[in-house]
Amino acid sequence: MVIVDTSVWIDVFAGRDTAQVTLLRDLSRRQTIGLGDLMLCEVL
Repeated sequence: MVIVDTSVWIDVFAGRDTAQVTLLRDLSRRQTIGLGDLMLCEVL
């Protein structure tokens, strides 16, 4: 399982193409992606 930081989620939802977003998309095909409750609150 990979825990993803809030800043990466913000970049994903904003449509930015960063190295971290690319890595997240690549990893999401192979591993479980985790999102902590505090990170979810920050994104929302």
